[in-house]
Amino acid sequence: MRKVTLGVTPTPQGAKPWNDWVINALRELETASNQYATSNPSLLGNALLSSPSASANTYMLFSGATTFSFASISPFSQGLLPLTTAAAWLSAIGAQGSGSYLVTTNNLSDVASAPTSRKNLNVESRTTFGDANYSMVATDKLIATSVVFTAPRTLTLVSAASVNPGQIVYVIDEADAVGATNTLTVAVQSGQKLNGVTNGTFLNDATGSGMAFESDGSSNWFSFWPRPVLSENGQQYLYGGFSEVPYSLGTISSGSITPNPLNNLKQTLINGGAFTLNAPTIVGDIELYITNNASAGTITFSGFTKQWAGDILDTTNGHEFVIFIYCFKNNAGSVKTSYLIKAMQ
Repeated sequence: MRKVTLGVTPTPQGAKPWNDWVINALRELETASNQYATSNPSLLGNALLSSPSASANTYMLFSGATTFSFASISPFSQGLLPLTTAAAWLSAIGAQGSGSYLVTTNNLSDVASAPTSRKNLNVESRTTFGDANYSMVATDKLIATSVVFTAPRTLTLVSAASVNPGQIVYVIDEADAVGATNTLTVAVQSGQKLNGVTNGTFLNDATGSGMAFESDGSSNWFSFWPRPVLSENGQQYLYGGFSEVPYSLGTISSGSITPNPLNNLKQTLINGGAFTLNAPTIVGDIELYITNNASAGTITFSGFTKQWAGDILDTTNGHEFVIFIYCFKNNAGSVKTSYLIKAMQ
């Protein structure tokens, strides 16, 4: 057993910053440990940082049941650094062959290479998924496609509360799996938010592209890459055209539905039975494309301020219609809504 005493104390105010003497202390410990490792390399195979010893200012390094070093490290003993961060500060304490052994804590095993340690610490990791939907887990950092999609797929982010605030996950189309038809939709857990929208989604149809999402550690994910083409600042110019992917409301056969302009300007649904179409409450426009199936029923409009003259809806199988829906807010702050029906046959 060998004792290494590091007589390091904080410098007076105005002298070198405290992190300088932290680094010097740890370098001294590393040097002493390396010297010891030269004559006792077999003891370093599973080095761990233990709990404090009987002395409140002493922390113990050991391998298995064999104690080989003690160190009194001021930064930790004085509470300037928590003991749990020691693994990140103590560098390689010995070498065998071409590898070095790292001191680790928090139920991590020592490894022979820094990259593996960084993976165990979840500094970097890479997960792939194939031609199927995928649900993210809390340890995912980079998620990549591995094969071309044969149908639209959905990637569901883990609960924002399951990861640390500021946690970033990257979604990369490495396999050129995504396209205009077979898209990738990134969704959140039910009831959570994406960019402030409850149950919001991010649809990607760009082949070979990437996306990045950041968690607030609670209930919201934010997409920040790629950056939006337009922002909320206004007074911007959009040059050139773009293609929209309509938002599908699915088959509606009963009950009621309230279209939301935040989902997209262009939306679709299949009329599969009688239902009520409620006026939106969010200012914006919707172009709703309706296709009748064999069970199509009467659509009742509710809550609209006005219907403008247009065509008449029917329930004939295969007939299609576009309902132009407008939601305004007047100078008094009152919401006003209107709609116009146009037949496509």
